[in-house]
Amino acid sequence: MNEEIHIASLIVHTRPGRADAVREALLAEPGVEVPATDGHGKLVITVEAAGIAEMSRRMEWINQIEGLISSTLVCHHSETAEALEEVIQDEDHAP
Repeated sequence: MNEEIHIASLIVHTRPGRADAVREALLAEPGVEVPATDGHGKLVITVEAAGIAEMSRRMEWINQIEGLISSTLVCHHSETAEALEEVIQDEDHAP
């Protein structure tokens, strides 16, 4: 059986002055990235997990980080690890 990979993106809002500490806590967690911040307490994060149960645990953990006001799920996607490795041909831009 092929492993299922879940990828989610979230917007995280932090308390004033706590964005850096929240960002550091997030980055310490494997599978979590912070690709963007607005400099005023909003962070865009991505989370990768091996299954829906692990994704749920990670999202619960995120909501418990000290200094966090809220997190909002923007997108959630899952596929098999094999499917994520497939090369997709763009027929409109084929060489």
